[in-house]
Amino acid sequence: MSERWNEDELARELEAASKRVENVPLFVGDWKGSDEETDESQLEAAHAVGSLTRDFRNVRTGEKLSFFVICGKPRHVAIHTPDDCYVASGFEMLNKPEVVEVETEDGPVTFRTTVFKKIQGNAAHHVRVYWAWNRDGIWEAPEYPRLAYAWGPSLYKMYIISHGDPAMEETFDDDNPAVRFMKAIVPATNNALFPNGSDSSADSEQPQQALSPKESTDSPEEARPRIQKRVDMLGAEKNGVVMLWSKLPFAFAHLRRAVVSLIALLVHLAVGAVVLAGGGAENCVVVVNQNSWASKTVANHFIQLRNVPSCNVVYVDWDEGVETTDVDSFRSKILTPVLTTIAGRHLDSQIDYVIYSVDFPFEVQIQKDIEGRNAPKQITPSGSITGLTYFWELVTAKNPNYVRIDANGYYRRTDGGVPASHGFRSWYGWDSQGQLVEAGGNHYVLSTMLGVTTGRGNSVNEVLECLKRSASADATSPRGTIYFARNEDVRSQARHNYFTLAADALQKIGVQAEVIEAVTPLKKPDVQGAMLGTHTVDWGRSGSTILPGAICEHFTSFGGMLQENASQTPLSEFIRYGAAGSSGTVIEPYAIAEKFPSAFMQLHYARGCSLAESFYQAVAGPYQLLIVGDPLCRPWAIIPLIECEGLTSSDTLSGVISLKPSARTIGPPIDRFELFVDGQRHASSSANRPLNFDTRTLLDGYHEFRIVGIEAGNIESQGSFITGAVVNNHGRTASLSAKNDVALWGQPFEVTVDAPGAALVALYHNKQRIASLRGEQGTMSIDPKQLGLGPVTLEALALGSGGPSEHVLAKPLQVNVVPGPPLAGETPPEDREIGWLLQTDSGVRGVVTDFSSGDWLRKAGAETNQGFQLSGWISIKSQDVYQFHLQHRGRLTLSVDGQPLLDADSSNKDHREMNIVPVHLAAGSHRVEITLTPTPETRLRLQFGSQDRFNGPGVRSIRGRQFWHAG
Repeated sequence: MSERWNEDELARELEAASKRVENVPLFVGDWKGSDEETDESQLEAAHAVGSLTRDFRNVRTGEKLSFFVICGKPRHVAIHTPDDCYVASGFEMLNKPEVVEVETEDGPVTFRTTVFKKIQGNAAHHVRVYWAWNRDGIWEAPEYPRLAYAWGPSLYKMYIISHGDPAMEETFDDDNPAVRFMKAIVPATNNALFPNGSDSSADSEQPQQALSPKESTDSPEEARPRIQKRVDMLGAEKNGVVMLWSKLPFAFAHLRRAVVSLIALLVHLAVGAVVLAGGGAENCVVVVNQNSWASKTVANHFIQLRNVPSCNVVYVDWDEGVETTDVDSFRSKILTPVLTTIAGRHLDSQIDYVIYSVDFPFEVQIQKDIEGRNAPKQITPSGSITGLTYFWELVTAKNPNYVRIDANGYYRRTDGGVPASHGFRSWYGWDSQGQLVEAGGNHYVLSTMLGVTTGRGNSVNEVLECLKRSASADATSPRGTIYFARNEDVRSQARHNYFTLAADALQKIGVQAEVIEAVTPLKKPDVQGAMLGTHTVDWGRSGSTILPGAICEHFTSFGGMLQENASQTPLSEFIRYGAAGSSGTVIEPYAIAEKFPSAFMQLHYARGCSLAESFYQAVAGPYQLLIVGDPLCRPWAIIPLIECEGLTSSDTLSGVISLKPSARTIGPPIDRFELFVDGQRHASSSANRPLNFDTRTLLDGYHEFRIVGIEAGNIESQGSFITGAVVNNHGRTASLSAKNDVALWGQPFEVTVDAPGAALVALYHNKQRIASLRGEQGTMSIDPKQLGLGPVTLEALALGSGGPSEHVLAKPLQVNVVPGPPLAGETPPEDREIGWLLQTDSGVRGVVTDFSSGDWLRKAGAETNQGFQLSGWISIKSQDVYQFHLQHRGRLTLSVDGQPLLDADSSNKDHREMNIVPVHLAAGSHRVEITLTPTPETRLRLQFGSQDRFNGPGVRSIRGRQFWHAG
């Protein structure tokens, strides 16, 4: 299987597009051309694959012009513009480039133009240069070409150059020879470069086919009057605060090939839908631990809530600890596989977020990266999984500069005043002063965890509730209050000097904010955000209510240390009581304010930035900060409502289609629209241009289309229109069905496929192939345990024997996976003793009451190289999905009530394997048995917890009176 564009396809398309340059005619209207030698240095600088240089002479008037066109990869061709190249060659640019629009037979085109002067001997030589780019048949000169042309297989650039008087061509009408030449050369060039009248990918008779399987607040409508009022306030912000109405004041950094940024669920809708919830679902990748039912379950729900496309999910084979790992393991087994998958799917240019589901290690020990560098003691040797992912560029290069407290170029500096806010893109390059740079710079990717469900973390249900509340808060312009709690604790003093300035700035844009002299807001029913400075927070006794969408956190040493024996209030406490996001450091940070969010995080959030954008704009050195919650939550965003003419769910599409998107917004105007097909970006246009797309580049069958509209302001808020439609260019059909839409965990689930003419049908869930059958129809049986609990989407790809033109995608099938029947339990013995009964292979018997220490086996009187059996009983008060975490070396078995649940052998692995085993238990008593065969180092870490809560949040080591055995 290949993706939308594999490397061979990209190379073939680029080569074909480059050869078409040679088809530009020598005669165009009254203009006669003569080929000239091309400056090789120009071609080398632009990485041009194809080029053409000519002088044209008007046979009637004798006027002369130079013409130059090149073709290459977009990221190269978009970079070099005359205002850089000519100046570098010794020319002086006499004025700022201006935009010229010329009406041609092919419609209006836009060029940029300016005059350059160069002293040669005693004479001054002047040239006026016009330049524009073309990817899809329209010549345009966007202000920021790197953004406009950040993706795709090829891009053309045209120069028209006139020589003469410095005052030449001050008017851009038919008296101007360059304008008359444009009217002739543009249609002729388009006919040569785009013979089919569409984008260059549609050029061949048999286009390449895609082979990838799809592999309680007010509503936004009720909130619109408040939003309009706040828009007016935002537009009036002064004194260095960003003006939302301004155009993007920057140029874009060179796009990196291996950048990152999801788990996914293909959204197919019966009718087109305007998406309000979510923000940049197309721009994020969710990372899932394929060995964890909880990781899959949380991801499944997040995908549904946020309409994340299925090509944006990455499954990682992680079977080590879910609390701590070392930097080499993180780099090689988590981060690199994620980056590689994103690059392999050609999602580089669109991914801005890397979002981890639960059951990944939240702490990464970085001793190997900083050893021998004489780091001060404040540079403690652990980072968070989110912080190190954010600094992916440095971490993959093993460059320890990510530990600097000023390492984050995206951090919005205060410089004594109120900072500006800025939207995020992973291809932006930032310098050490926090400025966007034209080339180079530091690149980042926003990262959070959706939750932590081990130790002092939350339960699975608490995480799911957090995500549901967060999605409901989007675009509601909430009316709650953001509280800044100031007190004499050093944890408050480290950053509370900016509380008043931040609160005043919030009030100026219509958001309620209050600085209170307290440790915690007390009896406040409207907490829309909270910034505290204290080691202990007892929110349950505060009498205050956290509203949906709120960011709440506190400045303390161990808020992100979620191991079960850690001290101080963990960040999970805020999630438990309703916060959309929180944060904390994973190791002692030494009260360095730069390692924590500044008060202006709440201001960035209130201006419309996403939760993740708000955090990372407010932390100068985030390598130790663990950020947990919904990164896409944006309660104050002004989300445009996107509509599209020419695309409905009932459409059957073929050939080249022209889509006419539009937007309704009370915020800044729309800058551009982008077309995503099955989650991948395929086309882009300015706000007043149609989106043209050749459906022949797709397989026949069902595809998801989404139009994303992005505003012109600095925040870059975006809205989406999503619908599904059938493509039919080759007459192929396929269907996927099931007898019901509910699958029971642990019981086979059958789906039926019918694909006339197919040789093979493969079934996928989020790009993972889970079943297949030979032939054109039949039934496939799958184990729902592969999928996790919750809503999932199944997709079928039917492969014909004659190649891509015979392949077809079926309409996806929506299924809800629910727990199967619970184990009913057994009648327990009458005589009971606290703890587990231990019996070793050598005959040693003992009782274990606490598994929290690493040497519990020795304390029970057994040798570490012996096999053993553990048996015990547990009384369950309520029916729920419970889980065991078993980290071990050797062969291990687990059974409950005599039913085998696990048989895993890690004898040949270089680490202790983590097995995460769910079990649905009814209320009552249950018998548990565990065996472990001997290894040179027989060890077992045993934890237990529930989907909801059992003896506290998270999954914890078994101890005390939880389990008992027969006396």
